[in-house]
Amino acid sequence: MNNTTDPTITPTLDNKWVRYSWATYHLLVLFSSLIGDSLVLYASSCRKALKVHPIIVTVIQHIAVSDLAVVLLRVLPRIISFFANSWILGDVTCSLTAYANPVFFYAGTYFVAVLTTSKLLILKNPIGAVTWSRQRAHHVCSVFWVLSLLYPVFLHTAGSNLAHFDIRIYSCRYVTERWDTASLVLTYVLMVVPAVIIIGTTVPALRYLALARQAARRARGVDPWHGTLTVSLTAIFYLISNFPLFVYYICKHFFSKPDSARLFRIGIYCLSINVVSNFYIYALTIRSFRRYLRSCWYSWLVRLGLRDTSGVLDKRGSAGQVTLRMLTKTTIISLRVQQSDDIVKK
Repeated sequence: MNNTTDPTITPTLDNKWVRYSWATYHLLVLFSSLIGDSLVLYASSCRKALKVHPIIVTVIQHIAVSDLAVVLLRVLPRIISFFANSWILGDVTCSLTAYANPVFFYAGTYFVAVLTTSKLLILKNPIGAVTWSRQRAHHVCSVFWVLSLLYPVFLHTAGSNLAHFDIRIYSCRYVTERWDTASLVLTYVLMVVPAVIIIGTTVPALRYLALARQAARRARGVDPWHGTLTVSLTAIFYLISNFPLFVYYICKHFFSKPDSARLFRIGIYCLSINVVSNFYIYALTIRSFRRYLRSCWYSWLVRLGLRDTSGVLDKRGSAGQVTLRMLTKTTIISLRVQQSDDIVKK
């Protein structure tokens, strides 16, 4: 195993300010994903703050896990390599990241396809979807976790045993002699097929969303938009983030043009858009999650002393003796959120 730079690849980021710019971009991706995906997992598991169908919540949790793994195994080592301008984490880490990164990336791809497919089935069969449990969703996601291992199995089958530090993307990846002939099939199975499924299930869901909004406005009811819009935006941002890399592979396999290091780099780095966007999509489209985030924000402001509480202290002025009337605004907001959620459930 060799973790040195592939000799067939010419370094293209000699300008340190370009490297630092890309490093800053990846730092934003790292912290945004760590904070956002952790909040999604905590809010959905411990606080039940995602008031959508249990199947959708379960798939969202699996997507968050895969995104966290991607930023820890791909984004973080890449940031270190940007500042060092080389790979300094050792041979074992190079081999680990070369194997593990595609596994978690393709798992996240399948989960987005499962998310859009599940939402469409829920819309088509709302009565039957009531009986669908979280356990069933975990079983389905487990199947795709196993299926994502197809990539390292392919590497062994193709006889790849060298992990190189690719200076174009500042990450380790495996290089095999038969990669050019077999990667087209692998790309089709792991990228094109899920993309077709995502498009084929998102378009009918958006059509249903438009029809449901029109019916709700005519009946002066509540727009049932947040669940469908959440899934649709997740799918749209996934397709946007994968489009540059898809164009690169099309150009590489079907056109007799020289390999473009810049296009490949942009395609790989755009994949992080999908990782970053999920948290903001949930916060924008899921009302209960947005309320939970607002209550957390008020709670931190109170703890930092930047916001007054709604209660009063004893006349003696002791900070340790607080009457029962002392309720913070965050407590009131939490109670209101709980009451509204109970009403929705009923």
